[in-house]
Amino acid sequence: MNNIQPGQAGNYDVVVSNPFGAVTSAMAQVTISALPVITVQPQNQIVFVGDSVVFSVVASGTPPLSYQWRHNGVDIPGAYTAALVLPAVSPSDAGSYYVVVGNAAGSVNSAVASLTVNSPPYIMVQPQDQTVMAGSTVSFVVSAGGSPPMSYQWYFAGGAIPGANGGGLSLTNVQLANAGEYYVIISNAYGSARSGIAYLNVLQPIPLQQALNSTNSWITTEAAPWFGQFSVTHDGQHAAQSGAIGNNGKSILETTVTGPGIVYFWWKVSSQTNGDYLYFSIGNTVRRTISGEVDWTQVAILVPSGPQKLTWTYIKNAAGTAGADAGWVDQVEFYPLRAAFNFKTRLLFSLRMQTQPGFTYTLEATESPASGPWTSITSVQGDGTEKVFLDPFASTPRRFYRIRVE
Repeated sequence: MNNIQPGQAGNYDVVVSNPFGAVTSAMAQVTISALPVITVQPQNQIVFVGDSVVFSVVASGTPPLSYQWRHNGVDIPGAYTAALVLPAVSPSDAGSYYVVVGNAAGSVNSAVASLTVNSPPYIMVQPQDQTVMAGSTVSFVVSAGGSPPMSYQWYFAGGAIPGANGGGLSLTNVQLANAGEYYVIISNAYGSARSGIAYLNVLQPIPLQQALNSTNSWITTEAAPWFGQFSVTHDGQHAAQSGAIGNNGKSILETTVTGPGIVYFWWKVSSQTNGDYLYFSIGNTVRRTISGEVDWTQVAILVPSGPQKLTWTYIKNAAGTAGADAGWVDQVEFYPLRAAFNFKTRLLFSLRMQTQPGFTYTLEATESPASGPWTSITSVQGDGTEKVFLDPFASTPRRFYRIRVE
C-alpha cells in the first residue's frame, strides 16, 4: 500500500485459494496516524504592563496530541496545553511565541505570534551622589526601561536644565553654584518616571602647600595642573593629584630647594603598567620611577648642594589607559644638611650635624680635597637628632673635612 491515506485505515485479511480449495488469513488491523493540523493559530497581542495574556491554538490529528509553547525560541517550562496563560505580564515577557504540536506521526509548529508589552518608563539605575573639587567635570547617569521612544529632562534645584535631554548629564568646571540636587524625569506615551535625587557637593580647591604639608612655593602645568584633594591621601587629610591628561600628555609639579639636604615624600600611582609613569627628578636627572598599581611608598633622597629643582611628572605614552590614570604625592619634607664646626684646638676637631632617619653619616678627612684620598674617621646612623663628630687626632697642620651621607 503506497501513499496511504486516513480513509484506508481498517481491518484487512487475505484469502488464499487453488483448485483444491481456499483459506482465509487472520485479521490484521491497519491504523493510520495523521500529523497534527493547526486549524486556529495564536494571534499577535498588544497589552500593558500588569495585564493577563492568553495565547491559544486549535489543532486536530490522531490523538493523543502534545503541546510545547516557546518564548523567543526557548521552551517555556510547564506550558504543555493548547492555551498559554501569562498573568500580570512585565516588559521581559515581550517577544515571539509559538507552540509545537505533536503526536505519534510527528510534530508541527504554529504560526509565530508577537507580544508587545507597552510600559511607562521605569528606573533601573539611579544617578549617584558625588563630591568633587571645584573645577572638576561631573557626570550623572541614569538607566531606564520602558516602551520607546522615551524622552529625558534633567533638573537642578527643581528647575529644568536647558538642553539636558539625554540619558546622562555632564557638567564641566563645576563651582560652588553648581552644588545641590539633581534628578531626571523620563517620559513616553504611557507615562513618566522621576529618578531619585543625586546630590552634588563641590569643595573648594586645597592649596598645594596645604595638600603637600609643605611651606615651599609650588609650580604646576597650566594645561593639566596638579591639585589638592582629600579622596586619596597618605596622612588621611589631603594630598596632591596629577591633572587629567590624554595620550602623550604630562602633568608636572615643581618646587625648588637649596641643598645639600634630604627630601622625604610619599607617593602613589595607578596607571598602565610600563606604559604610563610617575617620575621624580632632581634637576634634569630622573631619580625614581613608579608605574602600574603602586600603593603609598615613602622615598628619601639626597639633594646636592646649591639651588635644585625637584620635579614630579605623571606622563602617558601614545595609547592605553588603566586604573585611575593618575599619580599622587603627599607629605613632602626637606631637611637641609647643616653642620656647626668647632675650630681645631691642639689635637681635637669637632662638628655637629642634624641627622635624619634612614641615612648613614660618615666624617671623612684629607690633606688635599682636590686629590684625596679621603679617610673615614667615624660613622653614625641618623635618627632625627643632632650628632657630634670628633677627630681627636687632628695633628696635621692643615686638614679638610666633609660629611658623606648615604
